[in-house]
Amino acid sequence: MADGPDTFIVATGNGDLVHEPTPGKPPPNVLAQAWVRLNVQGNGTLQATDFFAPYDAEALNAWDADFGSGGPVGLPDSFGTPSVPHLGVAAGKQGFVYLLNRDDLGGLGQGPSGGDKVVQRIGPYGGVWSRPAVWPGNGGWVYYPSASGGTTATGSSGDLNVYQAGVDGQGRPTLARVATAEDEFGFGSSAPVVTSYGTSDGTALVWMVWMPDGSGQNAQLRAYDAVPDQGTLSLRFSFAVGTASKFNPPGIGDGRVYVGTREGKVFGFGAPVDQPLGSTPVNLGTVDVGSSTSGQVVFTARRGVTVTGVSSTNADFTTGSPTPAFPATLAQGARLSIPVTFTPSRVGIRSTAIVVQADGAPVSAPVTGIGRSPTASLSIAPPVVSFGGAAVNTQVNGTLTISNVGGAPLVINGVSSPGAPFSASGVPAGGSTLGPGQSVTVTFTFAPTEVGTFSDEVVVDTSAGQETVPLSGSAAIAGNLVLNPTSLQFGTVGVGQSKVLAFQLSNTGGSRVTVTKSKPPGLGVGFTNTDNLQEGSTIDAGETRTLHVQFQPQQGGAATDHWTINADGEQGVLSLEVTGTGAGGGGDTSTGCSSVGGVTLWPLLGLLPWVRRRRRPS
Repeated sequence: MADGPDTFIVATGNGDLVHEPTPGKPPPNVLAQAWVRLNVQGNGTLQATDFFAPYDAEALNAWDADFGSGGPVGLPDSFGTPSVPHLGVAAGKQGFVYLLNRDDLGGLGQGPSGGDKVVQRIGPYGGVWSRPAVWPGNGGWVYYPSASGGTTATGSSGDLNVYQAGVDGQGRPTLARVATAEDEFGFGSSAPVVTSYGTSDGTALVWMVWMPDGSGQNAQLRAYDAVPDQGTLSLRFSFAVGTASKFNPPGIGDGRVYVGTREGKVFGFGAPVDQPLGSTPVNLGTVDVGSSTSGQVVFTARRGVTVTGVSSTNADFTTGSPTPAFPATLAQGARLSIPVTFTPSRVGIRSTAIVVQADGAPVSAPVTGIGRSPTASLSIAPPVVSFGGAAVNTQVNGTLTISNVGGAPLVINGVSSPGAPFSASGVPAGGSTLGPGQSVTVTFTFAPTEVGTFSDEVVVDTSAGQETVPLSGSAAIAGNLVLNPTSLQFGTVGVGQSKVLAFQLSNTGGSRVTVTKSKPPGLGVGFTNTDNLQEGSTIDAGETRTLHVQFQPQQGGAATDHWTINADGEQGVLSLEVTGTGAGGGGDTSTGCSSVGGVTLWPLLGLLPWVRRRRRPS
């Protein structure tokens, strides 16, 4: 990400890193799991000048949770504040969303109690494998696609999450997750792209290539409204595009949307190019219910044309007498102006199509507006702050956005404080005021120190009434995987023969764990797994899995390999050692037949087995 003359920011994944708290400036020589600012020197070399790494970067390395999988994105200055004008947003496979200060990235472990020195950390909201899209209109929005439902190193499916920019009670910038698209997005769905007429209300669309899974088959190009409605991102339309390329976003150019596929095709989407009239979308702004405002819709002739009538598809928008009057005969380049009056009948986003008859065919222009209550109106998002499950002695953050969606000032009389293990920061002071359209974000933290299910509530008291927001979370002892036995010793097995042994993997902790790494034997020395332990699979508390390894030596001599396993519990990396010795001349070498446990095995003669190593999704 370019961030000024001769400077840019990159994000990194697994690798060598520092293990002690380290300031961001100057950075160390090893910079895995980090955002790194690089400056171009006069001799053309690069020098690192600042960095940020999550305080648990070492743990991210252990379970392959690349922090750099989401890619660095800088936010427009309109998202910032005087104290923090230059922001960036980051997310990785762990699923937390970080709001970073691009002028002071934060180093490692430089925050309170050895935590992160960041503007904000929220989530986790699902692992991220691609960059977000940003739209600065309507107050500022960030669109983050996730590729897993939780903290996992392997993708499955996720959500298109929508975050709204705001400030907390102390004037610090914030992001709050306020909406999602309705459907799940399969692993490999693209990064989003936003198109709009600048920051004009009602003109922005969020484009994505949706995939049901990593195969890319039966993919769709989808377009969503950029501003959510009641917690949901509304789908405008979708088109089938065959087999899509993994994580490949649509391309935008000259009013067209393009999608390239794995089948070697490029699909192009756009409006008709031969319409006789052109127009620009009109936004009539925010209007109190019962009041009115007016504007002009202007059509420009692209060729000689006669316009004979006009209509509106929404009764909230009415048309007046056009200039010139109907029937209007227009030469190429001539303009037709139609007055439109917006009188909202209800609160919310309103839209219409102003349709004229040009040479007997309809041509339309979009017009939008927002209906607003004429009095102060309190809006709370989300209505419930649910933290889900957390291990004891960890913490999870969530946010609450308090907004004034009415047309008069809203006075915040007070926000009650939750009890332990919940806490709040960024709480607005009693008596503070939100003007029409303004909002404030409060960050809640759930930090359980004992096992149990916890609930509380926060009351937001304002001049427009009260809202009660429930808080809930549960805590358990962290999961813990145990191998039994910790090694498999096959002894001596004749070349061409085979032997199978079993081991058990048990979760002796109190919480479900997600397998974050599973690398079966793969050195090609005769050991293969006969069962699959998929990365991303879960093992419940108290559950035991039985897995098997086969040893089929192809030559004489000792052989050793490993099955490496990790999960998001407290056990660390587990390594099952497998050893055995191949004995030359063993078995019936004329047929290669062997018997194990009463089962006759018939390997193919003359073929060396191909041992396929599973690759981690990129």
